[in-house]
Amino acid sequence: MSGSVLLDSNFIVALFEQDPGAQSVLLAAERVFVPSVALGELYYGAQESSRREENVARVDRFAAANEVLPSDVESARHYGRSGMPCAGRAVRFRTTTSGLRRLPGNTT
Repeated sequence: MSGSVLLDSNFIVALFEQDPGAQSVLLAAERVFVPSVALGELYYGAQESSRREENVARVDRFAAANEVLPSDVESARHYGRSGMPCAGRAVRFRTTTSGLRRLPGNTT
């Protein structure tokens, strides 16, 4: 897979668990985007975990290393219309408009 990918929280957890398939997708991507909602889900899980500080720090590092997309009302509307058929997988911007936010210039 090449191009830009949008990661959901399930995919990011797979990365944290060093899943080889998830790692290969990430390595092949030209650009990686993380929706702010996915980070919220990860922070919630980290706060509820037995290793809170370690897991929050992991999410902090991941967020700092990737491009985080903000969410607004229009993004939420788009998210709701998309049906999110790709749960747990990276979403290609070139082939789908699923995701929290359409990027400027993306006409698909």
